[in-house]
Amino acid sequence: MPRVLVVAIICLSAGHALGVAQKSSPYQIFGDMRTVACVSWIPAPAYGEGYTREKWWQQAPQHAWTYGFIAGAGLMPPETVGERTTRIDVRRVDAWMDDYCARHADGTMGGALTELVKELNARR
Repeated sequence: MPRVLVVAIICLSAGHALGVAQKSSPYQIFGDMRTVACVSWIPAPAYGEGYTREKWWQQAPQHAWTYGFIAGAGLMPPETVGERTTRIDVRRVDAWMDDYCARHADGTMGGALTELVKELNARR
């Protein structure tokens, strides 16, 4: 019984420390870009001549969020699909988003990614 009590106290203390650390961090929330308009989607810069870190950093948040959305959707697929996504080809995702947002400038990133996930699930 004393061991269980000690383990419980340690676990609760660790959880409390984590909670305090998260509250003191300036990064308390994850960006939610579902409502960001497609018109603001900027195609990823092509590698090669003219490619700069500054250009990459301008698009990094939207692109990273996009890849994370697809990875999360692939981790929990619908029961009808049953298999998880194991790889994401970011260049194909970027090309799909470039095309979708060019055709649906009034749409949102959330709507675009919902459509992309549907397409990906239909292919499996």
